[in-house]
Amino acid sequence: MDVEDIFQHLKESGCIRELVAELREQRESDRRAARRAVRKERQEIKRRIRSQKKKWEMVQEELQIARKQSKRSTLAKVSGIEVQVRVLYSSNNAAANLVCFTWYQSCTYTSLSNFLTAMTFHMAYVQYATTALISLNRFSVLLKYTWIEPAWKHYTWLLMLTIYILPAVNTLRNYETEILYLNDTDSYKYESPMPSSAVFKYLIPFMVITTIISATLNIASLSIVRSMKTQLRQKVETNLIIIMSLTCLVQVLGTALSVAIVWTVGLPICRVFAFILPFVSDGLTLIQPWLLLGFSQAIREKISVMLGLKMKTSILFVPRSNTW
Repeated sequence: MDVEDIFQHLKESGCIRELVAELREQRESDRRAARRAVRKERQEIKRRIRSQKKKWEMVQEELQIARKQSKRSTLAKVSGIEVQVRVLYSSNNAAANLVCFTWYQSCTYTSLSNFLTAMTFHMAYVQYATTALISLNRFSVLLKYTWIEPAWKHYTWLLMLTIYILPAVNTLRNYETEILYLNDTDSYKYESPMPSSAVFKYLIPFMVITTIISATLNIASLSIVRSMKTQLRQKVETNLIIIMSLTCLVQVLGTALSVAIVWTVGLPICRVFAFILPFVSDGLTLIQPWLLLGFSQAIREKISVMLGLKMKTSILFVPRSNTW
């Protein structure tokens, strides 16, 4: 039996019609699956864009609060300044299909990508130094409020300016940064041929030292509070312990992730550590103003007045009459 006989036999038996029908059905099924996948992907992109917009609105609201506070303590000033600068560099990782995709692609091997890579390390110096500065502010004001608090109000800007400028000695380098997309974490990363140990060589010891300084100053502040003989001592002590625990926890976690990145360079787990680190880093920045908002009655009242949730109270002095 030759090929023509076999083909004629299959045609008469209806096998070819069944095969064609099966292929058509399979093709239609594939098309439906592809359309479902496209719809699902579009929904996911829209969800991510909404999430990013919501986060940005929250940051904008926080910035607006920080800018409009005209009369606030030096602790609030330090936290507010860092939030305003840090928000410029908090978008190191973004989902692959968001609107920033084209922008990330155009930034590869440019001075902008080199600058953003530098700021990734630069802001770590700023965050840890600012946290230590806040601890020093708290300790010194508790120690001698009458003349130290006015000094802080006058010279805080100079200290913050120094904190922002000085790390450039180590962080402004030619990184030759390439921005790559990672499938396993669904994010972008800055890839540079420069070994990370070149920058972490000084950054990690700085993080460890400032964490120890912050913890030491906080413990000293706690001992001063415990020695006070006031009715609010217990409440202040509790608040200070909570602030110490949260800030030290975030500092230690950020330091541990930085050390882990250096130790696991070239391993797949290193990408996971690098993906988590920006969130911890931003947490260290955002935790300061939120703790201030949570534990400061004066700040909450000013923000309530600013947002129109509470009327501004004024004290009316009634002079005593001398005619009776």
